[in-house]
Amino acid sequence: MNLKYSLKNSYTIFVFFICLDVLAQKPLITDHSHTMLGLKKYHAMGYTGKGVTIAVLDNGFYKVDSIKAFEHLRNRNGILGTFDVIANDSNVFDRGSHGLYVLSTMVAFKKDSFVGSAPEANYLLVHTEDSRWEIHQEEQDWRTGALWAIENGADIINSSLGYSLFDSLEGDYAYQDMDGRTTLVTKAAEEASKNILVVNSAGNAGNQPWYRITAPCDGPSVFCIGAVDSFGEVASFSSRGPSADGRIKPNVSAMGARVAFINRQGNIQKASGTSFSSPLISGMMACLKQAFPNASNHLLMRSVEQSAGHYLNPNDSIGYGIPNVLVADSILRCALASETTYIKKTAPLVFPNPSNAVVFVDHSHPLRLLELRNITGELVLTENKGQIDISSLPRGTYFLYIEDINQHFWVKKIQK
Repeated sequence: MNLKYSLKNSYTIFVFFICLDVLAQKPLITDHSHTMLGLKKYHAMGYTGKGVTIAVLDNGFYKVDSIKAFEHLRNRNGILGTFDVIANDSNVFDRGSHGLYVLSTMVAFKKDSFVGSAPEANYLLVHTEDSRWEIHQEEQDWRTGALWAIENGADIINSSLGYSLFDSLEGDYAYQDMDGRTTLVTKAAEEASKNILVVNSAGNAGNQPWYRITAPCDGPSVFCIGAVDSFGEVASFSSRGPSADGRIKPNVSAMGARVAFINRQGNIQKASGTSFSSPLISGMMACLKQAFPNASNHLLMRSVEQSAGHYLNPNDSIGYGIPNVLVADSILRCALASETTYIKKTAPLVFPNPSNAVVFVDHSHPLRLLELRNITGELVLTENKGQIDISSLPRGTYFLYIEDINQHFWVKKIQK
């Protein structure tokens, strides 16, 4: 027997079987929506949301306690808690299905076919939406659910819900109410945003007379998510911005047209809506939080916006565009490094401070954005020039966020 010939042919056969194995590995049905965001590579780098807790506020999570696609989540005790606000109990698994669909986008798993956007995150499941009607009480229930999520250690809220028009005699909102400070649910979301990152779907009114975003997506601190199709173009149904007071909304967008999810029977299905683009981004934010646990939610959101394809020319359809988590990762690394190095060398001069009128910012780099926040983190003033007028504000302590064209960040304490 010719040993050399035998080894050569054995090697050939070995390589042949490897090739067959590679060819047999079909792409996951979730690959495209993840690749658009850079998530597939980020997952491969080990950032899967591990150690981060996402609270899902929705209409129930039908059979998540038994559907096989969530078996890995249950086996690792990844459901940290459940709360039905409406029934005031912990049973959320015999309620509505919308929450099941949304949750599956983030954490469901089927070998060789499906993986969620944050497959190793932990989850809190909160039933706040009553599918039987549309009433203002649901806004109060949203607030109750959000506060419960905060008390139970959530880092992120995903809310694929929106409020604008209500049942008869309830009283509708008008577009003018989408100003970030009027609706009940937006006030609740802004309250929650002091402690947690709130990610919310923009709404599905793009083909309807309402057309615009719905509450609480109008909140200044709420990360509002629009929908695009598989080609990266705005989905016709995606609700449009801006907020009623002219702010960029949605903030960013992700795939929301024909997105794969797990249905009531535990099978893979496709459907469309910003209800699916929002959890894609929530999962991405969880992966970033895993990578940068000490980064503020404000910095995380700004970095994700800057990573998006339309950052320099945002619009009312997709906001700053489709973000890329790999680019956001790089921006965050630069920003956090600048806090200990760059800032010491070329920090901007802020004067006069204290001040009762105009505060000036003198800096060696062109300024892109100034944001003034109060001590609770609420946004009170925005400016893109080298000065900000605080004469109309009450006395107190404020914090000035400064952004230049090199994407460096500072926070300065302002006293009035």
